[in-house]
Amino acid sequence: MTVNELRHLFNILIIEPTRRRCDLLLWSIRRRRHQARAETSHYTRQALIEP
Repeated sequence: MTVNELRHLFNILIIEPTRRRCDLLLWSIRRRRHQARAETSHYTRQALIEP
């Protein structure tokens, strides 16, 4: 987890506890999933470009 993601989760869980925690965890999971897909796509594309 990045510092920004931890800061975001802290803000939501501690500062704004009125929001549902489930939504926050889903946000974190979606963000990490997106980052993993982007990383895989990036490395795949780089492998195709370089000989």
